[in-house]
Amino acid sequence: MSTLAVKKINPAKPVKAVKAVKAVEKVERQPSLNTQERIAVEAYLLAEKRGFQGGDPFKDWLEAEAKVVQVQDNSRTSV
Repeated sequence: MSTLAVKKINPAKPVKAVKAVKAVEKVERQPSLNTQERIAVEAYLLAEKRGFQGGDPFKDWLEAEAKVVQVQDNSRTSV
C-alpha cells in the first residue's frame, strides 16, 4: 500500500505553492489511488481552499471522506 504525503504550503513562497498544487492535480488524475489516498487529497484541497488557516484537520478528513464515498456511490450506480 502506498502512502500520500501531504505537505503544508508556505504562501510566502508562491513558486513552491504552484509546484505543490501541480503535484496534487497530478495525484488527482491517478485512477489507481485507493480510497484513503483520495480522501487525503480531498482533505488537503479543503485546507488549501481556506489558505491553511484555521479549520480542523479531522473535520476536513470527515468532509473529504463523505465526498469521496458519494462520488464512489454515484459511479457505481451509473454503470
